[in-house]
Amino acid sequence: MQDKYPRLTQTQVDLWLDNPVTKTFSDCLGFLRDDFKDSLAAGSFIDSSNADLTLSNVHLNLGHIQALGNAQQFITLFNKFGVIEKENNNA
Repeated sequence: MQDKYPRLTQTQVDLWLDNPVTKTFSDCLGFLRDDFKDSLAAGSFIDSSNADLTLSNVHLNLGHIQALGNAQQFITLFNKFGVIEKENNNA
């Protein structure tokens, strides 16, 4: 039976994390997160004519900020789903 999630060795993960494309991707997630934070701070999600819409927009924006932050935590995600294999160094 095949595992639900693919498995990676710690060496594979380390190589991927050191890859410049991975680092740039993580940086871009951070830039996007900062954009959402700046928009929220500037009040761009506030609609003075509709408090329900404002609350909905603010909550949506906060969710985006949290999701983007979580997406940058690669090791946390890998550990959550158990995709990093324990390497056997006894060989």
